[in-house]
Amino acid sequence: MSALELFKSCRVSQKAYDDFVRPMLLALMFAPPEDLSAAVMLDVLYFFAFAHQNDFDVCWPRGTMAETIFTPMVEGITRAGGSVVGDRLVTGLVSDPVSGEVVEVQAVDRKTGEKFSYPADAVVFAIGITGFQKLLQASPVLSSAPDLCSIMNLKAVDVMATRLWFDKKVQTRYPANVLAGFEPQAGTTFFDVSQLQDEYRTDSGTVISLKYNSSD
Repeated sequence: MSALELFKSCRVSQKAYDDFVRPMLLALMFAPPEDLSAAVMLDVLYFFAFAHQNDFDVCWPRGTMAETIFTPMVEGITRAGGSVVGDRLVTGLVSDPVSGEVVEVQAVDRKTGEKFSYPADAVVFAIGITGFQKLLQASPVLSSAPDLCSIMNLKAVDVMATRLWFDKKVQTRYPANVLAGFEPQAGTTFFDVSQLQDEYRTDSGTVISLKYNSSD
């Protein structure tokens, strides 16, 4: 049974469905109710919206993302003898013809087009679905693995994040919320960053952050 069928059987009103249920699921589960299992939907709503509301609320770092997360991570990798290289797009893998293990990663510089090869004992992919699907199509090594080919069946979700900078203080009822009534296939979350992040708390203006998740 789909989530939509469950809502209909429970006689959820059309207004409640359009104004609350559907936008909330689009923002929380990145898919419309007709594409969601009723069992999975109930499990997710119970865990995040009811049993663990405080844990679900957004937590912001004390400082910028670069200062608190990315810079310390890069420094830690460097101290351990590694290196972080930017603007390199992975284009393919080379495997050992006997063992089948990956022995080399191929990449290209986004700006200059120069090609690079990196010897590898192991490869960890920290990549989105769309990017991995493109890499899978371009790499014979990856496309020959049946378990990885199943990734082509996954749907990606388009996300657009926007920040609005106001030159004066704007009062909001809540520091964070889910918005409804915009695009029918998009869920939107709203954050008053001036109330949530220390670096903007004392500014003369207000910073509002919006995130749109499309299910198309």
